[in-house]
Amino acid sequence: QIGLIAQDVESVVPEVVRDNDAGTKSIAYQNLIPVLIEAIKDQQKSIEQLRIELEVLQKQQNRPESLR
Repeated sequence: QIGLIAQDVESVVPEVVRDNDAGTKSIAYQNLIPVLIEAIKDQQKSIEQLRIELEVLQKQQNRPESLR
């Protein structure tokens, strides 16, 4: 089986971790889906911003010294 460690998840997204009567922690994986989708969206925005910055730097580097 593959899964996440509930204690690790609890420190980041406590609302998806449940304790049963025996004190065992479990994760409501279906509740993680919206969190993961938003994280991917945020990450994609960062990637696009870095891509733009890289293009600008590359263009600056390729210009003749007198135009920099």
